[in-house]
Amino acid sequence: MTVDIGLALSGCLQTTHQMFYCLDEARYDQLVGLFLLEGTLYRQGELLTGPDQIMQAMLKRPATQRTRHVISNLFIESQSSGLTHVVAYMTAYRFDDGALHEGSVAISRPLRMSIVRAAMAHTENSWRIATMTFTPEFEFVSDAD
Repeated sequence: MTVDIGLALSGCLQTTHQMFYCLDEARYDQLVGLFLLEGTLYRQGELLTGPDQIMQAMLKRPATQRTRHVISNLFIESQSSGLTHVVAYMTAYRFDDGALHEGSVAISRPLRMSIVRAAMAHTENSWRIATMTFTPEFEFVSDAD
C-alpha cells in the first residue's frame, strides 16, 4: 500500500524534525514515543531495538552536553509494504565542557554531517519510525588539528 506522496512527505518530515528536536532537548520519553514498539535506531555503531534499548542509550548522554541537529534535503526514496522510506542530511553541532550553561556557547565547527535513512509507517493519527540509521559522511576537524 502506498500513501499520498504529499501527505507522506509532510508527515515524515514532521516526525524526523520532532525526533531530532526531542533528542536535542533531552525529551527522551517523547523521542521514544515517535518509534513503533518494535522500532530500531542505529546510531554511533549500535543497533537499538524497542523503546527500552533506545531509552537506555538516551539516558547515557551527558546532562551537560548541548547538541543541535540540522536536518535538510529530506525526500521520499520509495514506498513499500506500508512503509515510506526517506533520506535526509543531518549536520550535528555539539558542545560539552562538563558544565551547564545558560545562553549561547561558542564552538568552532560542526561535529559531523551524516546521511539519515528512515522507514516510517502511518498509524492512526501520526507517522512513526520503524527504522532509522545515521551514517557519518563527514567528520569536521578544527584548524588546530
